[in-house]
Amino acid sequence: MKWNKNIKPFDMATGILTDESQTLPLDSNGQTVTLNLMDSSMYDRFYKDDVLIAEKKDTCEEGDNAIVLLPDDSVLLREFHQKGDQVSLKPVCTEFFDEETFQRAEIEVLAIVKRALRA
Repeated sequence: MKWNKNIKPFDMATGILTDESQTLPLDSNGQTVTLNLMDSSMYDRFYKDDVLIAEKKDTCEEGDNAIVLLPDDSVLLREFHQKGDQVSLKPVCTEFFDEETFQRAEIEVLAIVKRALRA
């Protein structure tokens, strides 16, 4: 996994960002991942530097805020929309960020954002 898009793993205990994880960095319960939003693509739902708490899932519902593994092995947070076999990954802020479209088989849903912690 490449954490080079808009999110990076975040260690709540140390407050340190890390981008060296090759797998989804789950908390001790094995079902939760903590991430840091690195840009404003999801503004005004989430803000840059928010700490996001996401639940490990391999499926999601229409409009969920999904952590998705892309075909190039990078990880991205976007609003998930599916029509047939076509998936649109939409930023909330469309002024500076573009929607990306993939075949459903090309991507993997990793987690769904459940809440955000804001400083």
